[in-house]
Amino acid sequence: QGVEEESECDYEEEEDEGEEDFEGDESESDDYGVDSLDDGSINKWVLGKVDSLRDRLPDGDTVVAASKDMKSTLASRARTAFREIKGQHSSEFECAMIKGTRPDDSPAKEKHVSRLIETIQVFPRTSAYNSDYYFMMLHKLWSRMAEHDWRTVAKSLFIFHRMAVSVDPSLHLEFVQRFNRMQRLTHKKTKATYYNLETLLTVRDDGAAPFGPGTAKFLRAYAVFCFERFLSFSGRFEELDSLDEGADLRKLLGQLKQARRVLEKSVQLKTSKSLLRHEVVAQCSALAMADCFVAERGRRSLWEVFGERLGALLSAQRTEAERGGRLAPSDIEATSRLVEWAGSFRGERLGKVVVANPRALARLKKTLPADKELEEHGRWLAGLAA
Repeated sequence: QGVEEESECDYEEEEDEGEEDFEGDESESDDYGVDSLDDGSINKWVLGKVDSLRDRLPDGDTVVAASKDMKSTLASRARTAFREIKGQHSSEFECAMIKGTRPDDSPAKEKHVSRLIETIQVFPRTSAYNSDYYFMMLHKLWSRMAEHDWRTVAKSLFIFHRMAVSVDPSLHLEFVQRFNRMQRLTHKKTKATYYNLETLLTVRDDGAAPFGPGTAKFLRAYAVFCFERFLSFSGRFEELDSLDEGADLRKLLGQLKQARRVLEKSVQLKTSKSLLRHEVVAQCSALAMADCFVAERGRRSLWEVFGERLGALLSAQRTEAERGGRLAPSDIEATSRLVEWAGSFRGERLGKVVVANPRALARLKKTLPADKELEEHGRWLAGLAA
């Protein structure tokens, strides 16, 4: 309020001073001679001024043309900038893909693999308006998998596996949709469908990269495992790692059965010690081990998630029965088989898979419900079936 009062006071003082300045000849206050005109003359004078201004303004067509030119210029500049960004990104992507799958005896370098995985998080910003970046990623990986040198094939599978463990559920869904569609399409270079094992295993021994039966067996097992793991779960097994109150127990049972299949595929990777000394094979095997059993960096392995969810399923089935619910005979049979397999795998096979790490093995064994609990639940299921 103080500011407003002060400004009004200043204005009044200036107004008074102005009146004192114009106490002289009044005719000097009309520079345009408007006071000497009658009403009709004033109208003519005003219209004359308007016509003069109109002549100086551009016509409508000129304004529209100028607007179109501006839009075209801006669009052209945007396309040019986008092409530059896309070109820079594409060149980095291609370089990382080629270097990461180089046909030599060294494992894929982390800096190249990380660069490729980082692009997954920026797909929407780097893809063109009419391109499918998910398709492009899968296409590039398969093109490298279809090479003849088995080391390039193995490194491509390793990058594919790294991609699988990195995606969240929404990105996983996008990739799976493209993957399923591509398996019905023909790859131009190989003249065969995408992601088929026959093409993937068509490698040759050129002397520089000895390729024997053991290597072929490992490549097949690793490819089967990678594809099964990719199609089944997102990066951190979010589809399996959930059981809210009132959740569909049959759906959870189905996910546990799928986890069992993935775990079974992972143990098929066991290979000879001589082949495991090869750094490329060792790199692939280590990632599979970390993904399925001995997780690192705050992650949980598939076996750990499987064990916890199996315990939750058994508890939920008991609760459902106590409430008067009935389990379907097929669910009883499937759960019985799953319980029997889990107990057998822990007792007979887990120690052979997780070697030279007793602490991790002890922790993994505790992930599952105790043998006594599994046996008791098995008898309870047998009673229901009877």
